[in-house]
This record gives sequence, structure tokens and C-alpha cells, in this order.
Amino acid sequence: MNLPTHQIKTALHRLLPIAVAIFGFQTMAPANDSEFSLSVKQITFGLEHHFFGYIGQSKTIPWNASGRYIVAMRNHFHDRLPGPEDAVDIILIDTEENYRITQLDQSRGWNLQQGTMLYWNPLQPETQFFFNDRNPDSGRVFTALYDISKHQRIHEYRYPNDSIGNLTDIHPKNKQEVGRRLALWALANDYNFDTAFSGPIFSRSIVKSKKIHLRFDHALKGLKTNDGIAPRHFEIAGKDRVFHPVTAIITGKQIIVSQKTFPILRPFVMHSQATLNQT
Repeated sequence: MNLPTHQIKTALHRLLPIAVAIFGFQTMAPANDSEFSLSVKQITFGLEHHFFGYIGQSKTIPWNASGRYIVAMRNHFHDRLPGPEDAVDIILIDTEENYRITQLDQSRGWNLQQGTMLYWNPLQPETQFFFNDRNPDSGRVFTALYDISKHQRIHEYRYPNDSIGNLTDIHPKNKQEVGRRLALWALANDYNFDTAFSGPIFSRSIVKSKKIHLRFDHALKGLKTNDGIAPRHFEIAGKDRVFHPVTAIITGKQIIVSQKTFPILRPFVMHSQATLNQT
């Protein structure tokens, strides 16, 4: 294969994040950058689909620090979206053992474009990588840290982000606040910083006189909204199990929701993608 250097680099830039688990790429670039060689070799076989995905980071690569291991995913379809129960295999390809594949784990937090956001740990790039998973009961996505030398997950990062979202856009507009809050959780819970790390978090509900009293943890100084008006985006359901908007008021360290037009049952919801005003 003889192509101009700039065409090869452009092709690699576009193809590398999505094809490395199917083909092994070996490149050599001289210091003067005047020549560029590329060899392509198939390293996975069979009817299953092998892929890597991407997370939009410039240093997102499937190889570990030494280049021996390739982390990737494996599943049995590629022509439809994954469903809630579809788990993808997290696999390791050993380039020094005839590209032997070992299944390490599984994830339910993935898609065919971004995969499960595999990312070698910059602090331990030889043996550790991150990936996303999803709790099948709660639907919450979290991050796991896997160590290939120990053959297990060594940590899971489960932090709430309920109050940041956007009803009209799949991507929250206020990404900086999402990052700031997650960083505070990590500093306090994983790096032992003595810092406040959470706003109020729902803990339980109590039904009294056709009203639901919502109790929150991390509310030592009471609850308030950031705009001075009543909390927004609360819904509850009656016997028909259909959710309806309700009025919510703050009383000290709890929120009380009620609706007079139908019997109140315990189920209630706050929009997970709404821009909420309670703090």
C-alpha cells in the first residue's frame, strides 16, 4: 500500500477509534516525517462483533502502555440498538499470544458508537482501565476501574447527578457544573479531602393525610431553591399509575407534594433530565 503520508494519517485518525479491535495497526514514522508505513492484519475472527468505540479524548487508544494488550468489546449484533438487558463483553486481546482473547467482564452501559468508553488509567496505563456500566435495577450509569493483573474491578464510582439536565437536549448545557459536582464527590470520597461534596439527596418518602413527605440526606441547613420559588418538575401517580404534575413546597428539611384530584399513591418522580431549581 503506497499512499501519501497525509492521506494515511487522515485515514488513521478517522478509523483508529472504531476499528482497532478488528485489525491490528502497526506504524513507523521516521523523525523527519517524510515517510509513513502501514501494515494491516486481522486479529479477531468468527461471527461475533469486536469493536473499541471512542470517548472523544485525544489519548483514547485501545493499547496499554507497553502495547501488548488491546482492550475491546465483543457482542453478537451490530445492526440494532442495544436493549436494557443486552450486555457487552469486555475483552482483552494479547498481541504476544497469537491475539488470544480473554473475557474480563461485562457492561450494560454501552452503545455501538461510543462503546462503554474504555480508557486506560493515565496513572496505571499498563494494567488498569476504566469503563462504564449500568445498574439494571436503577438504570443508573456508573464507572468501574478494572485491573488486569488482579482480574477484577478494584473500584466503582457511583455519584448522583439528578439535578443537572435539559428537557430539550440530550446533552446537558451546563456541563461545567456536572464536572464540578462529580469532582467534589471524588475528592471527598476517594481522595479523603475534607470538603462539602453533596447537596440534598432523596432518602425516603412518608405518606401523611394524602400528602407525600420527601426526606433528604445532606440537608443539615434545610432545603431551599436557587430562584426563591417553589420546587419544579415533581409528578405523582394515582390508582391508574399515570403520572401527573403536582405542587411541591419546602418545609425545613423536607419537600411535601400533594394533589387533590386523585388518590395519592407512594410512587413519585422528578424529571431526571429537567433543569431543577432545588439546591
